[in-house]
Amino acid sequence: MRFQISPRLDVQYAVPHGAEVTLRERFSQCRISGHDFLDIGTGNFEQTNYPQLYSGGAFFTAAPENEVYESNSGRVFYVSTDQDGNFRTGELFSVQQATGIVTISAEFFDLDGLSELALGGVRLGGSGTVVNEFSTDPTFAADSNNVIPTQRAIATFLADRLSVGGESLEVNKLQAGRVLVGGIPENELNTVTGQYLLIPSDVVFDGTFETNDGEGNITTQQTAISGTIISQMMFLNGKDESMQ
Repeated sequence: MRFQISPRLDVQYAVPHGAEVTLRERFSQCRISGHDFLDIGTGNFEQTNYPQLYSGGAFFTAAPENEVYESNSGRVFYVSTDQDGNFRTGELFSVQQATGIVTISAEFFDLDGLSELALGGVRLGGSGTVVNEFSTDPTFAADSNNVIPTQRAIATFLADRLSVGGESLEVNKLQAGRVLVGGIPENELNTVTGQYLLIPSDVVFDGTFETNDGEGNITTQQTAISGTIISQMMFLNGKDESMQ
């Protein structure tokens, strides 16, 4: 004897080995095509008698989830509309006439053979963000949570701001921890706290730099160490060790 389980049991619903189960050989199956469920959940037959339900400005809240009630493996396959013209195909697909919102509740959505799809907005996963556009704008001018940029837009955006020549990075000012490189004044190497900048390793000063006397005379000189560093070295070297 062969058994088929429908709907299938996913891993999280798997039963342990040796568990007892109940088999039902005769279960109810009903098919309803194009049925109108008006004002479901508002009362019994007399209370929902149309048009008395709307007389006297009565207020009610419909319960469309009660259009069909399935229990003990019974299935109802149906297509329906309600008092507002909202369209439902079972519990998996519905369309609201007033807003045009389409709801699809399915584990798998098959669009086989579709080459292009235009949607006003789509919500993915449990996030409340609705994506309504895939943008090719490399400037990210929209600054929106509802727009997803393309690969080329992202690459262009980064290339406009970063140097793509390997490890080189071109920025006006760079702060790494408390160390500040660049900024104002130009070519500054300092700390943001004003404390000493510690360089424990040997440093090689190489290259040239240019100075301008303000009258248009430019002088090219070899890179050197400022007088502040030299005076500090002379002070430390001349300190009397016996005073420690």
